[in-house]
Amino acid sequence: MSETQDGEDLIKFEWSKAIETGRLDIDQEHRKIIDYLNDLRLAVSNRDTDNIVSGVLLGLKDYVDIHFSHEEEIMNSFDYDDRTMHLAAHAGFAKRINAINDEHLESAETAQALMLFAYDWLIKHITGVDRIMIRKFNGDNLISWKGDEEKEQTSVVIDGAYATVAEIEALTTQLAVASTAAQKKHLKNRLAEASSRLINLVTLASHHVSQERDPGDNKVRLNGLMSGLVSSAKILLENKALKLIDYGTRIMRQTKGTPFGCGSVVTMHMDGVLELIDVMGGMKFLAPDQQETVIKAAIFADAVRDMEAQSYRLPSFGSGETASHLFKEAIAMRAASQADILSMIQKAKKTGG
Repeated sequence: MSETQDGEDLIKFEWSKAIETGRLDIDQEHRKIIDYLNDLRLAVSNRDTDNIVSGVLLGLKDYVDIHFSHEEEIMNSFDYDDRTMHLAAHAGFAKRINAINDEHLESAETAQALMLFAYDWLIKHITGVDRIMIRKFNGDNLISWKGDEEKEQTSVVIDGAYATVAEIEALTTQLAVASTAAQKKHLKNRLAEASSRLINLVTLASHHVSQERDPGDNKVRLNGLMSGLVSSAKILLENKALKLIDYGTRIMRQTKGTPFGCGSVVTMHMDGVLELIDVMGGMKFLAPDQQETVIKAAIFADAVRDMEAQSYRLPSFGSGETASHLFKEAIAMRAASQADILSMIQKAKKTGG
């Protein structure tokens, strides 16, 4: 297999108590799927032979089928009002997973985008669909359950965020005394991964707190994380934007055609950039040079997505949007005022967007 970036950059997928359904056999199967994603991640990052990668990918596909069959047996065993919707969700995911083959995993960046799609879908499906199905199967009162359960789940997520802040502080201390280039690179990669995890946790916790009728201590504890969050966001924002520009430049210069999955890669990176801008409160909190970097990244992201859309007819692994100015418009929407929006659009046009 070929490799386009360091294997260390591939994100490890983690199980959390915050996504348990409360039914042991189903939770064990969900954990097994995440284990398969991590096995695939290791196979790609270790540059394993095609046979090994193919075997792990086939194992993932087979296990997804086994798990879905088990859940569908549960659906059929009681009067489940969301059965049609649930079956359609399973069918859509299976179709996308089965469309992936070994060639799609030759680029670590493309592999990461496809695995992140699978992981994100799984987390949203577990928390938004499977958990409710299990509660209905058990005959629980959903109204009372949602209040207590969501508050407990939010607390677990915030606990994870505080643990991640401690990890970031420890890594920052280690980086300050690191003596070799290899040590510094390794610690920087771990710091970026931990910072990204912190932002994901706080974003999830913020959403939960906003939905709770009486968030109480959860809101107080969440506010205590915000200073560390903004600091991490600033570290990650420029890093993600520069990586996207570098990747987009390489794609635009290729002479052998548009690589499969490049649109998913830029979508993954640009979605991360937009989330970080939201965390920081909007474009107005960025320095002028950071604003220019972000706008340039958006231009490259839109251009690469257009190239892929013109070259392939593919299942949507990203946002599903194909508009030529999707990300430039998203950046403009995060500006402080209408004047800022017009200014950013003009800058984008001058840069060749």
